[in-house]
Amino acid sequence: MPVKWVKAVDDRGAAGLAWDGDLALPVADDIRRRQLDELQRQVQRLDNMCLVAAEREHRHRVAGADATSDEAIEHSDYEQRQFRVNLGQRWMLATGYADVLGVSIPERQQIWYRVTRARSRQAEVTRTVDDSMIAEIWRGFCAPELAADAGKLYELLVPDPDLDPQGSPKPTAFPSPHALLTDALRQRREHRPAETNTTTGAVAAAIASEPDLSWDDDGSDNTPPTPAPTRGLDP
Repeated sequence: MPVKWVKAVDDRGAAGLAWDGDLALPVADDIRRRQLDELQRQVQRLDNMCLVAAEREHRHRVAGADATSDEAIEHSDYEQRQFRVNLGQRWMLATGYADVLGVSIPERQQIWYRVTRARSRQAEVTRTVDDSMIAEIWRGFCAPELAADAGKLYELLVPDPDLDPQGSPKPTAFPSPHALLTDALRQRREHRPAETNTTTGAVAAAIASEPDLSWDDDGSDNTPPTPAPTRGLDP
């Protein structure tokens, strides 16, 4: 049980006040951190999807369309459309989750800073994965179930008027799916690769999963934006 909750009850008892079941407990830092960690994983997954899509597009362009049959082209177009649907649904879930939690602009900035800081490492790993593994990960990102599951989760989000008062300015969202994918494609085309080796399935599997980036892993040489004090942010 969070210490803040125990202290809140003790303080009311010391003041001779009865505990009302309708009283809201103070937000515990560890709960807020877990919420922000989950949001970061969702945003990281969006970025990973775009990195894989950019790598796949780059390899196809360099190799020069090996499959030219009408059936292969139609299948590729279907996958592209489904990928964009999935990316859009996952983005909507991430931004909806952030809105329901009342995630502030400084918190969103910190999350996006951490995701972009990890991008070069993720992109490098993606470039070393062999073609068969890229194709397998891509097919997973194109599965219709991905959009269906994200849509079901989005429908479960219930707005909290206390966190989102009417008339207040809305925080800026994370980059749109189009912007994320365009940026990943641009960075891949501008990259001048050195000679690389293929990796094992264990390393490749890390691309399709969300990396574990804790909220206290900043080194002295990594300084995130300086936001106003807000819940869940380290000083």
